[in-house]
Amino acid sequence: SSDLVINGGEQRLSTRLPIPEDQFILLVFSAKESIYKCLYPLLKRPLDFSKVVLEDINFQKRTFQFHISDPIEPGVLSSSGAQGRFDFMHGCVHTGVELAKDVP
Repeated sequence: SSDLVINGGEQRLSTRLPIPEDQFILLVFSAKESIYKCLYPLLKRPLDFSKVVLEDINFQKRTFQFHISDPIEPGVLSSSGAQGRFDFMHGCVHTGVELAKDVP
């Protein structure tokens, strides 16, 4: 069920995107999976998908903004969240997240 992946706030993002509902669900799932895979080695603990919140999806730029609604270790993620990228190719969605290293 999409309720396991998409929260109410994220559902409103689908109305602004030129893709069918099933592709939207796939995009959100893939984005959250990329976030999880990026953060797990730093957190060394599981991250609940319900705590990963997509704030915005920019279809033209192929980016998504997110934050974690669960307290995490300082310095792992900026308090304002972070950004990922996505693209659709040959019926598949590709997502990725890269965390920038803080420069003193």
